[in-house]
Amino acid sequence: MRIKFIVHNLGSVRVGGVERVVAELANELAKRHTVEVVSVVRDDVPAFPIAPEVSLSSFGLIHCDTSGLSSRQKILWCFQCLCAIGRYFLRTSAEDILLIQSPRLGFIASLINVFLRRRVFVCEHQAFGSIRNKFYRSARLYTYKFVEGVIVLSTRDGENFKSYGIKTHLVRNFAGRQFLPHKQQSFGKNLFYIGRLDIEQKNLLTMLDMFFQSGLWRKGFSMTFVGNGPAERILKERANELDLNEFVSFFPFSTKVKEFYRQANIFVMTSNYEGFPLALIEAMSQGVPCVAFDCDYGPRELIVNGHNGYLINPRNPIDEFSERILEICASPAIYARFSDAARDTASNYSIENAVLDWEKSFAK
Repeated sequence: MRIKFIVHNLGSVRVGGVERVVAELANELAKRHTVEVVSVVRDDVPAFPIAPEVSLSSFGLIHCDTSGLSSRQKILWCFQCLCAIGRYFLRTSAEDILLIQSPRLGFIASLINVFLRRRVFVCEHQAFGSIRNKFYRSARLYTYKFVEGVIVLSTRDGENFKSYGIKTHLVRNFAGRQFLPHKQQSFGKNLFYIGRLDIEQKNLLTMLDMFFQSGLWRKGFSMTFVGNGPAERILKERANELDLNEFVSFFPFSTKVKEFYRQANIFVMTSNYEGFPLALIEAMSQGVPCVAFDCDYGPRELIVNGHNGYLINPRNPIDEFSERILEICASPAIYARFSDAARDTASNYSIENAVLDWEKSFAK
């Protein structure tokens, strides 16, 4: 089987969960299939290890996506992508599996597929309702009917796409091989967030304000942010305004995130929306209980209240946030119970299981 990933980039422009998932999945599939990864951007350098069995190529564009571009530049980028993906499709056969790794690229590829009819699978990597532009949202729901399937991360995502007559395949995110289940996490008071530093989706100003207003810092708790993103400066300024510099730390993104998870005691997520959060699975694999906003999609399919963490109401979170954190950390024995349950949950989301799900999707 020949499998071809089409991605914005593998790490030269931005690095996150999508790039890590693509790298690890490509490596695993290459053990028994022919795999190629094609980047949109030129001179792409992978941030994560790529096996020698995986072929790498590029469309050679200057920009990996439309972020930060003017309206004219966005139109030009879309046209260049349309031409590049169209030419690439013409070089493929009807048996090749084409995995498109974003809604924007998926829309362009599905539009081409109206005419060329290749075995195209669009991988959304985000929540169904996260796209705000009404025209783009409606157009993609039409063109997605011409692909072999949309890969969704959550049950609710699948239900939404199916309501528009779109074929879907549920394939969860996974904890990679570097995140083999860890022994029980040690008891402590370190709250962690690992991911993109963002305000609109990740809602991190709320997380910081919640940590301050809850008064947990007075009870010996600390808060650590690991990652890069547009909100980094704003978050650091806010921590300084709240006089929390002694209790809040910031570290840049690292490909060795496992070492940070090993230092965490509770993973905190305040996202307004998610797909199926890779960070939650990774944290749980290291025995870290999670406290997350009960947003649409994602966290509610992983977290069981009072078992491996807690979901809290995002409309009035401060008191509940403090109560749940203190409950998990009430004693070493109680924390150990949450830690064991978190690790058991993550064991269901191994890369081996994910590969089997992908191969089942290709066979349908």
